[in-house]
Order: sequence, then C-alpha cells, then structure tokens
Amino acid sequence: MKLLVFMLEFDEDSEVLASNIGWVRAFSRKYSTVTVWATKVGMIPLDLPSNVTVNEFGGGTLIKRLKAMRTLLWLACRVGKDDEQIFHHMIHYTAIFPGVIFRIKGLKQILWYSHSAAGIVTGK
Repeated sequence: MKLLVFMLEFDEDSEVLASNIGWVRAFSRKYSTVTVWATKVGMIPLDLPSNVTVNEFGGGTLIKRLKAMRTLLWLACRVGKDDEQIFHHMIHYTAIFPGVIFRIKGLKQILWYSHSAAGIVTGK
C-alpha cells in the first residue's frame, strides 16, 4: 500500500510544523512507500526511512504558484492505482485541487486540519 502526503512544510527546523516528520515516520511503518509533497521543504533529517521520498511543489509568487499547479496536475494524472491513499495534512488547498480529481478516480483521502483557536460557540 502506498501513501501520498500533502503538507505545508517539511522541515525539522520548523518551530510550528516539525512534528510533520513524526507523522511521516509513523506512516513509513504502515505503508510500503510514502511520498511527501510539501509547499516548502527545509532541513530533511538524514535518518529518514528509505521508503520515504520528499518533494517540494512550491508556492509564493504567481509564477511559483502556476508551476505548483502544473506539478499538482501532473500528480493528479499520474496517481490512480488502487493501492494508493492520500493524506492532506494542514493543507486544504490540495484537498480541493487535485483532491477533486482524486475523488473522481475513487481514491481514498483524509484531510487533517486543526487550529489552536476555539471555534465559535452558538446558541448562548
């Protein structure tokens, strides 16, 4: 079973999202291959499991965003095997595109998105 992971940042020096590396390590024990696509890739740990591949699709300026869209479209066309699952971690954009294409193809997807701020309580 293969896993495709989308995330905002993959960087062991990140103050906020360094925990992403822990997620990927845990996934690497459950899946034969784990392919990570992040908007930003920083310092990658040297002891990352051999079945993990880390890629950057970029973002920021208009040109970089267009290149990222091209990369995501390429991924959407490439992915389609029955044994592939997709995990969107803290990045809702990829759940929309290429997520819609993955949905049409019938691929299983999970979106994990959380914030430290509490939601609005209604009815009081």
